[in-house]
Amino acid sequence: MGQEPNSGGAGRPSILGDMVRGALLGDFARELGLPGAAVQVALNFVPVVGSICAFRDAAANWRTRDRTGVLLNLLAVVPVIGAVAKGAEVWRHVQRLRRGFEVSYRVRRPQGAGGTGG
Repeated sequence: MGQEPNSGGAGRPSILGDMVRGALLGDFARELGLPGAAVQVALNFVPVVGSICAFRDAAANWRTRDRTGVLLNLLAVVPVIGAVAKGAEVWRHVQRLRRGFEVSYRVRRPQGAGGTGG
């Protein structure tokens, strides 16, 4: 009834559960709300932790055949080139936060009702 990470009350994850999933699962999480997406984004900018998260997210992107995600996450680990990749990742994170907002508040984009597959 509300404490499980995947079912907080009205079919939404609890805030804390969502944050933990964002921190631990990153791109492996199928659906993150705004709190989880915000934690995931923030951790990507912490030295060392951000590199670990980048490798984790690259593995998740590899599984889903997201070549752009794999490339950007691997480049983000390289010190100088990583700065450019981090800029591109910021854009991807903005999109992730937008999706987190949509998940949290069940907002649907006008274009894509059929985009629930992955």
